[in-house]
Amino acid sequence: MVITKVLKSGVRVAINSMKGFEGVSFKMFVFTGSGSETNPKDYGISHLIEHMFFKGTKTRSSQDIVKEFDDLGIQTNAYTGKSETCFFTYGTGDSLEKSVEIMSDMLFNSVFDEVELEREKEVVIEEIKMYNDRPDAVCELAMDNIFFEGTPYAHDIAGSEKSVKNISREQILNYFGEKYIPINIVLSFAGNVESEKALELVEKYFEPYFKQKGEFVFSPVKTDFKITKKQLIVAKKTNQAQVSIAYQTENKYDKTNLYKNVLISQILGGSMGSRLFQEVREKLGLVYTISCYNDTGIISGMLSINFGTSLKKLPLALKTIKKVLNEVCENGFKEEELMQTKNIIISAIKLRSDSPSSEASNIAMQYQYSDKILSKNEHINKYASVTLEDVNNRAKEIFEKDFCITMCGNKSNINLLKYLD
Repeated sequence: MVITKVLKSGVRVAINSMKGFEGVSFKMFVFTGSGSETNPKDYGISHLIEHMFFKGTKTRSSQDIVKEFDDLGIQTNAYTGKSETCFFTYGTGDSLEKSVEIMSDMLFNSVFDEVELEREKEVVIEEIKMYNDRPDAVCELAMDNIFFEGTPYAHDIAGSEKSVKNISREQILNYFGEKYIPINIVLSFAGNVESEKALELVEKYFEPYFKQKGEFVFSPVKTDFKITKKQLIVAKKTNQAQVSIAYQTENKYDKTNLYKNVLISQILGGSMGSRLFQEVREKLGLVYTISCYNDTGIISGMLSINFGTSLKKLPLALKTIKKVLNEVCENGFKEEELMQTKNIIISAIKLRSDSPSSEASNIAMQYQYSDKILSKNEHINKYASVTLEDVNNRAKEIFEKDFCITMCGNKSNINLLKYLD
């Protein structure tokens, strides 16, 4: 059973006490990310702050932080997304208090030292270069550029080399003070912890130190955001062309078609038995792998088909994908496909409950983006209730509308759109 509580500061706590586990996952979600960076001068600042959290506090050096975690066998890391920054630990129940105490120290006492900042900028720039050497990552960023064009969600989460180099300590302090506030924070626990103990730790190490207090109000974002048909090719010397095709779906707050969208993406490209995998790889040998995934964001969702193939095979691969989508729109899916896909998804939901880390993320994200945290069985029932008619009608709605297509490969003068029209 999941326990939630809003403390006086406005910080929210979500706890899932999971019997039979040695480990406990503790996560601090701060709901700000690259999508909050509306000024180009700030591009990459959320990600840079994430890095700087591990670079020293008033009482701990960066080496101290790492050593204390390692001494107790606590796994720790962090990531930055478009809508959230997450800091997390995973250790035994005996080490949980130390995890919470160190995370508190990082939140309230990080010094953002100038020397460390300049050094960490170079680390981030190397990270940017690393991803720029990966054609699939370049293709994904190109999709963000055109799909979310004109919004803060279009730029790279890590920023650019130029923007990162120019971020000042003063910028960081201002952004940190504005975004790292109680109403933007969810502290989640899952695994070997009792709810009373988790709340006790939060009351001890977090609640007394918040200078700013507020009241979180669940406010679903409604938007008239619409994509238009377009393509973007990034020329890069590669052995394959990496390609992404994206259709628009609903945002994080709109659950109207969520379960249908996930089922459709799974049937199309979620497993080795999926339609696209069978048609494009198994029957024609055009790709090593092909996938389809429905991702939800603040202003829009994105159902994307992703694959890599040689340039000479690209036209046939795109025509085959279009043939599959046309077949879905004209004749729909089969009952057997839907039932198989429901079993895959329901199994995944059940297996997620075997992972404290997955559960800590699940309850925190639901707390932020839903007015209710659904149980495992409630999620399962949502998928089970979707009918074949539901997914077939929804598929037509998705695939008969505009799409965006991006490619990273050797040539830039290819009309990709003609193969999908």
